Amino acid sequence: MFAQDKASEMACVAHIRRKFVDIHASQGSSVAGEAIQRIAKHYEIEKEVRGKSPSQRFC
Repeated sequence: MFAQDKASEMACVAHIRRKFVDIHASQGSSVAGEAIQRIAKHYEIEKEVRGKSPSQRFC
């Protein structure tokens, strides 16, 4: 399935975020904390543009 010229492996941002939350909670990692904050900003943008046309979403 992941052979050359086949599908690429993808990951859901929610699953990635959960890993950062786990690391931040267990280790207090500032890098993980920063990643959580940056993902939150993406979520805010997605919420603002949800339901808008592509031309309205384009910045």
